[in-house]
Amino acid sequence: MSDFMKEVVGQILSPKQANPSTDEGDRSIFQREITDSLSNESIKRPNYQLENKTKRLSMTANEQASPVSKNSQINQPNVTVIPNSHSSNALSKLQTMSLTKGEAYNQKANASGYAEMIGKANTGAGAWFFPKLSKGLEKFFYRTPQQGVSAGCVNFPECYPSQLMFVNNIIRENQEVKYHLEWDKKNKGEFLLEMFYEDEHWLKNTLKQLFQKINRNTMKHYEVFKIDYPSTWLSKQLGINYTVEGLCFVEGLPYYSNISLLDHVLKAMPEGTLNYHVENEYLLVSGSQNEMTEAEAVFKKNGGQFIG
Repeated sequence: MSDFMKEVVGQILSPKQANPSTDEGDRSIFQREITDSLSNESIKRPNYQLENKTKRLSMTANEQASPVSKNSQINQPNVTVIPNSHSSNALSKLQTMSLTKGEAYNQKANASGYAEMIGKANTGAGAWFFPKLSKGLEKFFYRTPQQGVSAGCVNFPECYPSQLMFVNNIIRENQEVKYHLEWDKKNKGEFLLEMFYEDEHWLKNTLKQLFQKINRNTMKHYEVFKIDYPSTWLSKQLGINYTVEGLCFVEGLPYYSNISLLDHVLKAMPEGTLNYHVENEYLLVSGSQNEMTEAEAVFKKNGGQFIG
């Protein structure tokens, strides 16, 4: 190629090669403008990794700032707290009202001392309580009460050994209580208990519980009881004049049903040395503890077939 041709080609190519950086600069500027315009547009891509990281950081900061665990925060109820001044005033007013009414009611009841019926049943049984006896009423009781004591009475038309068992527990726990008892071993009379004691609250609660226990037993078809080492008082009331290791009796069965049930007991212990009493509405056997355990099992197993 001649020198002339080289010169012509060089002039043609020189404008594009003279400023190559200018073209690249123009392209970079154009790209930045596009990027800036896109960033200002409404289209935004959520950065989930960044959001999750932010949440984790915020939770960690909260846990470090508060000593309360997450479980305790979850279990806390949604409670609206009333200002302390109002809540304390309201509570104090309620307490004052309730205490005032309760004291007034108790003072009225204690000051009056009126007699009341504290138990009754369709069979004619009943329980009565006299917190403060009026003057002149002492003569109507079988045992004259001491001055200033409270009195109470429990009465049932039938007589059962369990009644004596309950009374025995009461006088054994409180030997200062005074009483009058009527109980017929042949069940031809009625059960009557008068009790006298200085503590009217104790006496009233004791009489209530006694009436409820006896009344529950009378409503059952039959009931079995076993007593280990009965007291001398209880044995004497039941007509047992000798020392025994145990008692077992069944209540609620007719006279001939008791004889039939005794036949089962004697056949179950042919070599036994039992003592027994057959009465109307109950069967009583006494002997050693082993014999009483076996008698109790026979009563419970066979008593149901002899219900009248």
